[in-house]
Amino acid sequence: VILSVTGSDVVVMLLGERWRESGVLLGIIALRGIFHVIQGSGGWLHLSIGRPDRWRNFGIVTAIVRTLAVLAGLPFGPTGVAIGYVAAGWLIAFPSVSYAGSPIGIGQTLIFRAAGRQLLGALATAAAGWWLSMFVLADFSEIGRVVLLSASCMAIYASIVLGLFRLTEPIKVAGRLIQDQLSRRSSIG
Repeated sequence: VILSVTGSDVVVMLLGERWRESGVLLGIIALRGIFHVIQGSGGWLHLSIGRPDRWRNFGIVTAIVRTLAVLAGLPFGPTGVAIGYVAAGWLIAFPSVSYAGSPIGIGQTLIFRAAGRQLLGALATAAAGWWLSMFVLADFSEIGRVVLLSASCMAIYASIVLGLFRLTEPIKVAGRLIQDQLSRRSSIG
């Protein structure tokens, strides 16, 4: 989400003003990451239940959907192609995991129950970030926008997922992982 709302500014800071349009494309393509996290789980499921043939089959479906989406975007230039690619990812994310998990009873409802709150939080954060970028922070420098948007997006996401949805388990898991890593380092040293 952060790269989506700061992509244009990041590219300008790194490559110069003449690359701004590429930054817009980066911002669009970065949205693919929101749903890619869900779709990527399909491969793990296929392999863990010993069904790589099903992974291959869905890979063919994925290739067809992505190709059609990119072809549909071609008349609209690079922006249309980027939007088509992202839309294809959104369309196949949940069916990908549902297909992979169907032999062991994992369906759309279970997937949305597991990832829906984080997904809604990410989408709301993206919308809020774009709004801030266009209407509140438009007159700031690139570096100012990147810093403020990054901090704002993290705060908005945390407010939605932790505050509104009361989803605290990922924070607890991260805390335990950090604690485990720190205890390992102290026992080595």
